[in-house]
Amino acid sequence: MSGSGAVDEHGSLVNDAGLEELLGTYVAGTVTDAEAALVQSLATLRSDVAGLIAMLEEAAGAELDALAPSALCDHDASRAAALARIDVLAGEAAPASIAVAMGAAPADDSEAIVLPEALRRYLGIDGDVIPWRRRMGGFAELRVRGGEQTVRLLKIPPGQAMPDHGHGGRELTLVLSGSFSDETGHYGPGDLQIADDTLEHQPVAGGDEPCICFTVVDAPLRFTGLAARLIAPIVDR
Repeated sequence: MSGSGAVDEHGSLVNDAGLEELLGTYVAGTVTDAEAALVQSLATLRSDVAGLIAMLEEAAGAELDALAPSALCDHDASRAAALARIDVLAGEAAPASIAVAMGAAPADDSEAIVLPEALRRYLGIDGDVIPWRRRMGGFAELRVRGGEQTVRLLKIPPGQAMPDHGHGGRELTLVLSGSFSDETGHYGPGDLQIADDTLEHQPVAGGDEPCICFTVVDAPLRFTGLAARLIAPIVDR
């Protein structure tokens, strides 16, 4: 994750400006469905993030209390919705995830992973199998229609490098299992990387197990080199 801030036990920066902006737009209700699923999943995996969201919700509620009543604003409904979201986040911060078997994955990747409930709902996974689509180089993905965004659940084989690329906008990557490393550091389960147009990197999955991550990209990636262009279809727009 880019930026500066205090490092928590996961190694990511919990008060990074990019994360604060993301959480702020989530509380304001201006995120996309994909971004909302990512934030809710992050809050399930990370009690510190769930706490930050609750604090922002409380601050937003206090601001609503300070506003004069207006016929154009249903204050009670807005506050009730904010409080309801806090309750949901508090519940999801406990172990409330759904185990989904990776039955459609290669045989040596058949172990189960745990998907947060919000992500399972968003992806539309009702059964026990993730309908992976195989890609070049051993990669697999489950792509979702995300409007103007590219949204996918991605599986990177152990030790495999992603194409070297830059960004035309923001790329959110939430690690669900396994890990990856790049020029900015190491990311494990529950870590969120927020990349913007200032970052060019080449993520590499950890060598012990596949890296399973949920990604939301809002602008085309910029690939460099022939090898990157050949494998780019797994991460293209």
